[in-house]
Amino acid sequence: MGSAVSLVARNKSARAITHLWQEVSGFETSPSMPTLNYPPHFTFAMFEHVTGAQLKRQLNEVFKRTKPVRVTFDKIKFFDVEPMVVWAAPVQVPRLLALHHEIHGQVDAAKCRANYLPGKWHPHCTLATQIDPANREAVLRYINAEIGEFDVIFNSIEIIEFSPIEVIKQWRLDL
Repeated sequence: MGSAVSLVARNKSARAITHLWQEVSGFETSPSMPTLNYPPHFTFAMFEHVTGAQLKRQLNEVFKRTKPVRVTFDKIKFFDVEPMVVWAAPVQVPRLLALHHEIHGQVDAAKCRANYLPGKWHPHCTLATQIDPANREAVLRYINAEIGEFDVIFNSIEIIEFSPIEVIKQWRLDL
């Protein structure tokens, strides 16, 4: 069982991302994000051998005064891995990077997956993780289409354990 720390959109603004999940899932071998049964989110840290309870102890005081984070998205991008990962790209990331830095100042970096470490983490909101290789060209056309700007308000920070996803601790971020 693994654990993670995420910034989550638990409000109506999340529909902009879930709509994209539905669109992109048509390119997947099987829909990845809708089947998680977890709202749109940014994952700040992921661990294989750290429990949610351990993370809760390490981070319990960090988010008590954190405000919601309004994120503007304007592009869809991808990580060129196998299978391809498609994601929504935030326009401005300083607040996301500050939260990421704050989390990593409190956890054991040696136990965190490498691609979530400071200097390696790239702020993104995942849309699909199981792109069928046969759909690569169609996905690239989709990614290159204009999506326009839209905002999503991320109003919760959560520690989860997976799989399946179970919320261990939630900090609701109030205005």
